[in-house]
Amino acid sequence: MDINQLVNQHYENFSETDHCIWQYIYKYMKECPQYSLSELAQRCSVSNNSILSFCKKLGMDGYGELRVILKWQEQTDDVLAVNLLNRTYQDYYLTLDYLKNLDLTKTFELFDCLGRIFIFGTGEVQRHAAEELKRLLFILQKRAFVIESKTELGTMTELLKKEDTLIVFSLSGNNRPVNNLVRGIKNKGTSILSVTSYEDNELEKLSDEHIYFYNHRIIKGRSQKTDGYLCAPFFTIIEVLFVRYLEAHYLENERS
Repeated sequence: MDINQLVNQHYENFSETDHCIWQYIYKYMKECPQYSLSELAQRCSVSNNSILSFCKKLGMDGYGELRVILKWQEQTDDVLAVNLLNRTYQDYYLTLDYLKNLDLTKTFELFDCLGRIFIFGTGEVQRHAAEELKRLLFILQKRAFVIESKTELGTMTELLKKEDTLIVFSLSGNNRPVNNLVRGIKNKGTSILSVTSYEDNELEKLSDEHIYFYNHRIIKGRSQKTDGYLCAPFFTIIEVLFVRYLEAHYLENERS
């Protein structure tokens, strides 16, 4: 039994509390089977009865059954993700639902900074995302500069100023050499906006503003570096930011 498939079947009936519980479980699926009912409730900031109600909505007899399913999920997810299409759909749905309700006021303030906007991506796809954001910012009449390499990012450490904004795209957010450079830039007072997957990471902690997306390993490679992940959410986030900025700054002006 796949927990993602179960959630897909009952997602439309979820309350706001159910959504909060599922978002936490989805993010910490490996750790959750170790928690007691009270521990999970505390970590989700809900009551024990809310967890039991969540289990009931999924057709389970109680919390013990949820723990068993989550533990089984971890054991069967070693090579190829179970119910690949369903889980990928779940990633996209949760990401869009999160972005729809996210308060972007401070993020847009970074777009409107008095200084310059620089964008850096830690990998090939991330660099393409940086170029796409640069293109959309140009449509918004904002000039941005893409930093092409880690070496160039190191050089920019000395050139970036307090009034500038640095936007960083990273899948894991735990690229140590990049994070060390970002830390130096942060210490100079430059504002940092990061975009990473939903897992806790060091880059998020270094950032003034952080936007995450739901993602999971599609296939296990021979090493961590060759694990397979989908990266379309980078571009989804960029386009949602673009549309919501238009709504907040241009469409409202037209209405008034």
